[in-house]
Amino acid sequence: MVWTERFITDIRREVPHFRYYGVDVVAHVVEANKAKFARDPLTEIHLGDVTNNPIPKGLDMIFSRDALQHLTFEQIYGALRRFAESDAEWTVIGRD
Repeated sequence: MVWTERFITDIRREVPHFRYYGVDVVAHVVEANKAKFARDPLTEIHLGDVTNNPIPKGLDMIFSRDALQHLTFEQIYGALRRFAESDAEWTVIGRD
């Protein structure tokens, strides 16, 4: 969440009610980030697996950064399938 905190702050300058819904597979990372953003009602952090679990409905954009390169080809296919099955209008995939 190092880059994400800055990302959220920057976007909220233009879109004050921007909601962030984050997913990570590492429990202690999720718990640390939940604590970090506990006072921010527009930011949610969840433990999950985008390769097997559906993406929540109602999101405008899926932004996957520095994640897919850590997965097997089968897992990447699963994540991309979940992205496509979502009702998000935009999907952005990037890496450093």
